[in-house]
Amino acid sequence: MVASLLDRLIDRDDERRSIAATVREGLRRDVEAMLNSRRWMTSWPRELEELDRSLVNYGLDDLVNESLASSDFRDRFVEQ
Repeated sequence: MVASLLDRLIDRDDERRSIAATVREGLRRDVEAMLNSRRWMTSWPRELEELDRSLVNYGLDDLVNESLASSDFRDRFVEQ
């Protein structure tokens, strides 16, 4: 198993960390980045509708107005 490119570029330790620790840290960072990214909240003009499927629209819906107690919300969140 090979560490991610970012991990290899920023690895400044002379000692090699274990592969498991490297993978765990990379996974933690990737999940953190995914959970901290938000989708664009406005709609696109009709001629730019392909942006809905692009990286520009990457991320989770904003959770500020949602109730984690709602089973409907939890189901929608899991589908994302």
